Formats: sequence, structure tokens, C-alpha cells
Amino acid sequence: MLRSIELAALPSTLQLCLQSADRCAGLVLTNSGEAYVPRRFHVRELDAIHTAADVGALAKLGLVAPVGASFCAVRVTDDGIELLNTGRIEREATR
Repeated sequence: MLRSIELAALPSTLQLCLQSADRCAGLVLTNSGEAYVPRRFHVRELDAIHTAADVGALAKLGLVAPVGASFCAVRVTDDGIELLNTGRIEREATR
């Protein structure tokens, strides 16, 4: 059974979070542990702040993954990059 995700179907907050993670080589957790900010500087992401809930939702969809053993930093997965580039992905459902 195939699972399909369309970029346009994601809430705008998730779309922006995924784009920010892609532009900035990932996102890092702030000291407060409540938000994620860009990992690297990008002029379009000067004020970008994303909630842990948004990052968690993208992780559940397999669009971002932790860098290392914890979620202190996340990176965009191959599926996330494909979704940004094509607007749609189809993958075999794992559960």
C-alpha cells in the first residue's frame, strides 16, 4: 500500500518549517527547549522560529530526522527534499 503526501496538503506552518530546515541545513533546539531555529544563516530565515510540535509532526511524516541520537538538531530527509522539489511523494507504507 502506498502512502502519499502532498506539500499543498500540509498546514502552512509545516510547509514553512520544512522550507526553513532545507534552506538552513537543518534546525536546532533553543536553550528553552520549546522552539527550533535555523542551524545556518539564510537571509530569508532571519526571524524563523518553529515549534517543537511542528518539528515533531514533520518527523512523524518522515520529512525530518534527528541529527545524532536526540532531537536537539534535525535535518531534512530525502523524502522531505523530494516533497519540496516535486510537491508530492509516494512511499510504501511501513505500518
